[in-house]
Amino acid sequence: LTEYVPNNWFRSGRSASASPNVTGDLGLINLADNQVCSFRFLFVNQADGSPYVIDRPFDFYLFDFDTGLEEGTLTESVEVCGLDPVRPFDLSDTIYSPFIVSSIEAVDLDFDENGNRCFRFFAT
Repeated sequence: LTEYVPNNWFRSGRSASASPNVTGDLGLINLADNQVCSFRFLFVNQADGSPYVIDRPFDFYLFDFDTGLEEGTLTESVEVCGLDPVRPFDLSDTIYSPFIVSSIEAVDLDFDENGNRCFRFFAT
């Protein structure tokens, strides 16, 4: 929806395997410092490229939120709308406690233009 300015273009892509030092099947967004970007995720049929409609609930994970070396600088965040209204999200410390302590906070925002509830998740 807006211009995407990557930090390292070779690390951006559909799979973590596109990055030389990362393995796995995670999609990567490698946004440059002090940049803001809006995305709309679309699922597509791999065979023909047509839109793929997901007709049941699914999990969507976001990883690796952090901040700059100086407190209050380069705080990574994401705003997400359209989550399940009954149980909109879980943070990693809720799911994996006591093994993981989350450094993410969530703020309940207003609703988007389609009436979906929105949240901002940010590093602390």
